[in-house]
Amino acid sequence: NPQISVWRKWGVKIRLLHDPWTVIWEHNDRLERKMLQLRQERRSGLEYYFRLNKKLRKALHAAIPLLVQHSDDPRLLYIAGFYRDLLKRFVLTPRIHQNMITSIDPFAIDTTVFNLQEINEIGAQAGNGGLILGLQVSMSSRSEALIKLDQKLRARREAILRSAPGNALPYIWVIPLFEDFEVVTKTEDYLNDLWNYARTHRSASEDPETRFADMICEIFIAGSDLSQQVSQPVAAKLYKETKFKIVRWLAQKGLLDRVRLKLGSGEPMQRQGGFYDTAGGRQAFRSDKKSRQIIATHLKSSAAQSTRYAITPLRGILQSGDLRTFQSTISERLRMLAPLDRAELLFHLNQLQQYHDQELIRSAEPLILTRLKFHDRGEKELKRLTMGWPDPLYDQFLDFVRKNFREIIYGREEDVVGIHVVSYFISRMTPSFRDRPTVRPGSAATPEAGQRVITRLSRVLPLAQYGTLLRAIGHNRAQTMILGINQLTTGLFRALKEFADAQDNVTSARLLIQERILPFLPVYEILHTLRLYQDVNLEFFTPLRTLFPAGNSAVAALHEDLELMHQYIPLFQWELLKRHGLVAAEFTENGYFKQALLPAVRPDLAVLLQKDLFNRQPQNLFNFAGGTEDWQKEVARLLAIPERIRQWRKEIWQLISSKVALQVESFNQLALAISVLLKNRIDGNVTLNRNFDNLQRTFSQLRVSLQHLNDENLRQFLLAAVQYLGTASQGAGELPVNVMRALRDVERILKIEQQPLSSAEQDKFRFYILQIARLAGENG
Repeated sequence: NPQISVWRKWGVKIRLLHDPWTVIWEHNDRLERKMLQLRQERRSGLEYYFRLNKKLRKALHAAIPLLVQHSDDPRLLYIAGFYRDLLKRFVLTPRIHQNMITSIDPFAIDTTVFNLQEINEIGAQAGNGGLILGLQVSMSSRSEALIKLDQKLRARREAILRSAPGNALPYIWVIPLFEDFEVVTKTEDYLNDLWNYARTHRSASEDPETRFADMICEIFIAGSDLSQQVSQPVAAKLYKETKFKIVRWLAQKGLLDRVRLKLGSGEPMQRQGGFYDTAGGRQAFRSDKKSRQIIATHLKSSAAQSTRYAITPLRGILQSGDLRTFQSTISERLRMLAPLDRAELLFHLNQLQQYHDQELIRSAEPLILTRLKFHDRGEKELKRLTMGWPDPLYDQFLDFVRKNFREIIYGREEDVVGIHVVSYFISRMTPSFRDRPTVRPGSAATPEAGQRVITRLSRVLPLAQYGTLLRAIGHNRAQTMILGINQLTTGLFRALKEFADAQDNVTSARLLIQERILPFLPVYEILHTLRLYQDVNLEFFTPLRTLFPAGNSAVAALHEDLELMHQYIPLFQWELLKRHGLVAAEFTENGYFKQALLPAVRPDLAVLLQKDLFNRQPQNLFNFAGGTEDWQKEVARLLAIPERIRQWRKEIWQLISSKVALQVESFNQLALAISVLLKNRIDGNVTLNRNFDNLQRTFSQLRVSLQHLNDENLRQFLLAAVQYLGTASQGAGELPVNVMRALRDVERILKIEQQPLSSAEQDKFRFYILQIARLAGENG
């Protein structure tokens, strides 16, 4: 509220000065009139293009008899075959953040609802109804937000139908996206709130099931984001458990065939492996004459015969019947497939998903209006289809995985930060490749909580509690591709060691790992990503190690994890053989795959089964095994990829090393200073002081600079840090030394954030990342 002095009020009264309230009102009025004008211009443009498409479509349909008469002309058929009615096939599903709905100012969400319904209205008038059928809500955690959005969408739809009753205007479904670990574990409570709303807010002729299905058609579990928080194996298990709970809830409400569940996944296995696998279904051993001779020489007849039936299992999108998202890389791969291959793939995907859905519906039937004995039987069958058979030992192992994953990436609470702070500033510096943000938006907060300094600081520190500051694609790219620390296996080997140490009464912990743990892990992808990405010597992380406080457990745990890696890699190779239906003991000696058999193995498997997984010299492998010329050529190409990735990674670090180091050092020192101050003088009632005139000029200047930061989390954290430092220093004759150091760190972070890389450096950075992505065959 503007503070008006007595003299200013007197000046306004005699019309010597402008009334500040009138000035604000006139300013808002001008903006609103301009917005309405632009909105009308946009509508006119959309109506023109929709009418044009309708005319073109009608003209082409009218020409169909003429085309049939000249169907023997190949040139005409070629041109007509490329015709597509894009507006009939195009369906847009926009995504908004839950904060837009819960914001104090409803302008953003009201404008969004108006725009969505306007597009559907114009499309319906031109015969293209239902261009937008769903609206995704990311970071969903509050059921009342979804209810509020549904009310706004329906109110706007009814307003349009009152003015144009004949419009075929469909309902817009609301799709919640569950991305946080804590939220995913409480999905049943979330759905119960929506069910109660559907029961009490429906027409007299509408049953609750129909009302709920008109509101929600899909429940989205963001598997890739969960993986960044708790690791890929834990996230996969959590998805299965959540799937069982949601499917059971839908079955009990009679909604299983009307509401679907989708798994959000990216191409890398760390993002739940939504990739197109070309190796699935192929023979593991070569069938040429020389390969048969090698197999017969080094294997018993029974083992040699089994190689004829060793087939690589299906992976990626064909591994299960779950409905998945297709990200950019797999979409491009499918688009470039031959028409027959693409048609067969889509057909089998459709058949797999339909069969899975039918099995879920069949197993859920005993849950509805049946006796207890059959109810329990149906629930067990449903659990088998969604979760598989439970294994307490594997659950115990996952606890170790989650603990070690979070300790290395986010550190312990006493560490304040982990290696994630390096990934964060790398990702902040990485040029954008697409319109999706790589920085994770802040979670929703109440207006009161948003003003509390302590609350705002605790949203970021310690990282052990808050978790990732990045989206899954940015986090995995920064840590795995650029930093060289394979995120899929982070903490995995320490978890195996701790699990083995915990088995006191077991004769062979190694055998237990082989039989009860490894069958659940993606061993092919683990070995593949380790070979491609893992920087065994931590060449690029070691210079940054000194920037972390002494005794930081994340750094120590990372080094211990890498030391244990070589001990457990042979077990993963053993399991890889078992996945191909082979008796691993017959193909190994001294715990390793028989190197003399490698020339008979498919090249992509041979590089994973070599004794030294990180060998990059073809001659080292050829000394043990000969192989045909084409086999050696392909193996040499595959072995060269990790070294080429390292060279491109080296070029990247020449661009960003000094800037990343300065930001990491400044953030670590600032976080440590804030943590110490919070421990020494915590005042939960300290709130943001709106009267900035009472603070020193330094604080005011920093706050002005902070307003230009794009990352909401970093901006809010630094703003709260500056405010807290100012509050902590009030009443002192001069600023304490630790406060001055912290302010210096804020200034350094801001200075680099303003211009981290020049335009030419960004182009180079983008080029280097794309080269690595092409070499690895993944999304850059």
